[in-house]
Amino acid sequence: MPSDPIEIERARDRLQQLVVLHRTAAARAARPPLVEETAWRGPAYFAYRMRAEGVAAALSRVVGELDDAVVLAREELARALR
Repeated sequence: MPSDPIEIERARDRLQQLVVLHRTAAARAARPPLVEETAWRGPAYFAYRMRAEGVAAALSRVVGELDDAVVLAREELARALR
């Protein structure tokens, strides 16, 4: 028996949103925006750099979680289309 068209549309929307989030996060994780050392004065750059690297690592973990979420959303859509 086919699924409800509204359920199918919601599953498509969720998948589309997750794919956009995944692509955005993956792009940011691959090339985190960093301010050059020459733009800083004194030791503040080193504290900034350590924090920026921590944020980049956290973003990489988020990308992994979004990988899983996209797979689940695809499976959900496939079930809705049956």
